[in-house]
Amino acid sequence: MSFPPIVSASWLTEHIHDKNILPLDGTWYMPGSDHDPEIDFRKNHVPGAVFFDVDDISDQTSNLPHMLPTEADFAQKVSALGISNDHTIVAYSQGDLPTAARVWWMFRIMGHEKVCVLDGGLSAWIAAGNSISSAPLPRDATTYKAMFQPELVRSATEVAATLKDTRHQVLDARPNGRFTGAVPEPRAGLRSGHIPGSISLPVTELYNSDSTLKNTKALQDIVAAKAIDLTAPITTSCGSGMMACNIALALACLGKWDTAVYDGSWTEWGALSSLPVKTGE
Repeated sequence: MSFPPIVSASWLTEHIHDKNILPLDGTWYMPGSDHDPEIDFRKNHVPGAVFFDVDDISDQTSNLPHMLPTEADFAQKVSALGISNDHTIVAYSQGDLPTAARVWWMFRIMGHEKVCVLDGGLSAWIAAGNSISSAPLPRDATTYKAMFQPELVRSATEVAATLKDTRHQVLDARPNGRFTGAVPEPRAGLRSGHIPGSISLPVTELYNSDSTLKNTKALQDIVAAKAIDLTAPITTSCGSGMMACNIALALACLGKWDTAVYDGSWTEWGALSSLPVKTGE
């Protein structure tokens, strides 16, 4: 891969008026939040940005939240937003949850290589002295072509099949208390604990206090401390497939581009009594 997984606010400042640069606001909030991501987008966004609704651009037939849509459905939704295969997509989010990585991963899995995340999100854009807009621009529909990359996603069946493979690693982005089972899951009806053999890597450990991703040295230190083998297969998991994408993003910054995401994550695994669960470390 030649296109970087993240870009700085200064980079976007320099390139914001380039013909094919397209910022996408991928903000998402946990259920029960008093914020609405689309309303927040309309109030404040990077000039020229498009709102990317991860709940709408998803498999509407699934009982799990924001699961990947089919290749055809993704192409239809993205085309309606005026996004083309020629665009260089700069995904960002606002608020406390780093959800832009989900947008980055979705486009990558649909074969779009020119996609990156704005490091630090909208806050970094504003801190760099840039203006924000409250006027979404109308866009003409395009004809987007998606090319699904199945190696970047895992199903529950596929993850379960890897449990006997000692080289395959599952990295869990949930807070450690939920990983160990000491803290109950926020979604009702789910068992507590983690996938047996998985490694706890809370997403908060990957980010600085200003919501920028930690530098390469710090990420390498985390990988070493967790005894993560970057030469081996890795699948990431979380609560519902959102935060897991941040581990994939961080590993891409270290040169590992083939990390897969377990899309159903704990919302699926924790609900299926046929799947094994472990508590404690």
